[in-house]
Amino acid sequence: MSVLEIVEAAPEHDELLYRIYAESRSEELDAWGWGEVEREAFLRMQYELRRRSYAMRVPAAEHSVIVWNGAPVGHLIVEEGDGSIRIVGVALLAACRNQGIGSRLIASLQQKAARAGKTVVLSVDAANHRARRLYERLGFRPIRHSIPYLWMEWMADEQAMVLHDGERTDR
Repeated sequence: MSVLEIVEAAPEHDELLYRIYAESRSEELDAWGWGEVEREAFLRMQYELRRRSYAMRVPAAEHSVIVWNGAPVGHLIVEEGDGSIRIVGVALLAACRNQGIGSRLIASLQQKAARAGKTVVLSVDAANHRARRLYERLGFRPIRHSIPYLWMEWMADEQAMVLHDGERTDR
């Protein structure tokens, strides 16, 4: 059985977190035709600006590393409030996508929210159809559009849907 763990991000994870960020921007940057030196400089600057922005905008957010079968494979930034769990950021290394890791991760957050009587909210780039399909498959519904982002929400339904190991079953 595969093991999913979420561990608090620490300074020794910085290079991994940068690599995950850089991979998440690769398709976009491929279209720009930049050389490796320009790409690296731009990505390092953008990564640092993003890190500082999150620290200012969501200071209480938890920054974590996603660990799959003992290997770090992604990052997760979550802000928990009184009525909701907000996924501020989530990404997996490209080689680790399409293996069910993201589904299990989101399902674990849905379980936590359901137990606490909370919703799960997130925003996704409206053009990221792959991520949107994943969230829709996991029961998220659009609640507002703020270009370029689509805000989505999940809430446990009135029929007491229970999530078990990433799979949905009705009671």
